[in-house]
Amino acid sequence: MQHVARTSILRHIGPLAVIWTITQDCTFHLDGSGDRSSNSVHIVGAVTSRSGTVVGAQVAVGSTSTITDSAGRFDLVVGDSPDRVSVRVSAASYAPNVAVVFRRAGVYHYHRDVFLFNPQVLSVNAAAGGSMAIDSPLGSGARLVVPPGAMGSAGDVRVRVAAFDARRGPGALDTPDPAGENRLLSVGMFYVDAVDAAGNALGMTGVRIDLSPFTPAMIPDAQPVRVYRMGEDGAWIEPQDTPQPTAGTVISIPEPGFWNADARFRTACVRGRVRSSTSQCGGQIVQASGPDGISTFDSTGADGSFCVEGAQTWTSTLTIGSTTMPARLGGTPK
Repeated sequence: MQHVARTSILRHIGPLAVIWTITQDCTFHLDGSGDRSSNSVHIVGAVTSRSGTVVGAQVAVGSTSTITDSAGRFDLVVGDSPDRVSVRVSAASYAPNVAVVFRRAGVYHYHRDVFLFNPQVLSVNAAAGGSMAIDSPLGSGARLVVPPGAMGSAGDVRVRVAAFDARRGPGALDTPDPAGENRLLSVGMFYVDAVDAAGNALGMTGVRIDLSPFTPAMIPDAQPVRVYRMGEDGAWIEPQDTPQPTAGTVISIPEPGFWNADARFRTACVRGRVRSSTSQCGGQIVQASGPDGISTFDSTGADGSFCVEGAQTWTSTLTIGSTTMPARLGGTPK
């Protein structure tokens, strides 16, 4: 792997401290003019898919929205923003996605790119039901199951399902649990919805996704896998018990939305700073990910500082823009 950053590891006791000096400009130059007298933030980024840029995608935070331009870029100023901003992105022919921006004191400009996934479609008669294999990127076979009568007498229905790569999927893979114990390892992440022949949204009582038995790469001392749904702020909430992956996890889908089978684990923190000689580095997204589907984020502060969580004793890849570096986290929770 080619690194385009110089690094100096200062400490490796508990949280890992890193100074990350970018030898080129940061991913983008912050040149907007957010309203610093209010609680507003300025969010920019691009929406892409396997096919390239996505033109005309809707990007929304609450009631504030915009449309991506001919290059797939968006520019959104959001007033009265909470510390955690949920950015919802949708476009025709794609499953929606949700990005989370974590606000930092003194930072008004943020960069957040979003990737859209293509859904698969199961067309069935509601009375007869049906099933379909899902192309899942997380290592297990998956199958969407619509039992007979699960959607009442709706007649012919179309059920859409998208399987996400957890590194680019919705939310931030965290829960409302206490810091240091609130991160999630995904074994299956999906979006599901359904409409009748007239395009009306349908309930989904009894619909489920069955994951084939497999043995995921688990983090030491992680809790059992549970099923979560995504809340309005992009956190995963309301965990429900389910069979473990080795026995075949079942994800019940009682309503349209984002659903995720996860194991909660304890974390440590990488603290560091991103620098550039030619541009500001506040408001950048630093991502910590590994080959097992873990993906956590933090926004850099006004001085480029960050603290991004990851699994204790686990080697993660830190990413900002196109720059990457490995980091093995110590044993002290954040």
